[in-house]
Amino acid sequence: MMVLQPELVRDSEYYLPDGNTVIQVENVLFNIHRYILSRDGSAFEGMFSLDNIPQSDSAETLIMTNAENTRSSYSRSHLHHQHLSPEGSSDKTPILLSGDTAADFRSLLWALYALPAEVFAMPSTQAQITRLIGIARIAHKYAFRTTESWALSVLTMCVCQAPDTPSDHDIHGDVEVDSEAGKSIVSSTELLIQLTEVAVLCAHDELHEAVEPIWADLLFAGQTQDIVSAMGLADRYKSQLRPLLGLAYYLMMLKGKEEWTKAASVDVEIDSDKTKKPRLTRDQRIRLLSGYYNLSRACEALSNNPPKLTHHPSC
Repeated sequence: MMVLQPELVRDSEYYLPDGNTVIQVENVLFNIHRYILSRDGSAFEGMFSLDNIPQSDSAETLIMTNAENTRSSYSRSHLHHQHLSPEGSSDKTPILLSGDTAADFRSLLWALYALPAEVFAMPSTQAQITRLIGIARIAHKYAFRTTESWALSVLTMCVCQAPDTPSDHDIHGDVEVDSEAGKSIVSSTELLIQLTEVAVLCAHDELHEAVEPIWADLLFAGQTQDIVSAMGLADRYKSQLRPLLGLAYYLMMLKGKEEWTKAASVDVEIDSDKTKKPRLTRDQRIRLLSGYYNLSRACEALSNNPPKLTHHPSC
């Protein structure tokens, strides 16, 4: 059975009329200037150096050059162009980027094309934070070192912004936010997960350290779904998130077996906003049961062999 491919569409913002390189991400086409992508020592610089299209050429220059070269033999050059069109020269032969999202690539282009006033403005909304996360993620993949460092630094500053008043958690684990008062704009568990993932991906210790106390506040608030989310995240990055892994499992163990069963049931799979809620997996329940058993045995052993407590002579 053939799988229908989605129709290609031109990006409304970054399909530029004077661009000279067409790039496809998912089903979206971007027409941009290759010199923009070749800066900052990125992986695109090496890729573009392999073909014979000058980086400084605009689309108009390329058309004029081709017209001059083909004036004497239109038919032959037409066939040559039809069969040997350089990758990225048209919508029919775009450079395909696999494993990326159009949203992340659009965010990267925003960072590369943005005006200084836009770049230096501090984010004030969740959407802007999400865009910075996308920039850091894709800049890391394609080795835009300066862009990656800038995005991570801004994210760290945003996370470290101290609230004017103590923050509370509602039933969904969201942090009460008042952006006008300069409070934290890390306002959802999902956003906190993305911040932690990009900190681990880019091995950025400052951002990693900045999100740790936010996780602690969130988990000690006691909402089961937040604890399950933290367990899932920490299980994926065990070596990098060992403190979060231990805290999440400890707090879930305190919930007891009845709560574990509830957190693993289908009754909590769909939230009121139709989004899928995290559930305890079979492996996670086995770890909790194993930990509960081992701790129970340790407690029983203490009653039979109480530890000897020694006092300092000064006491």
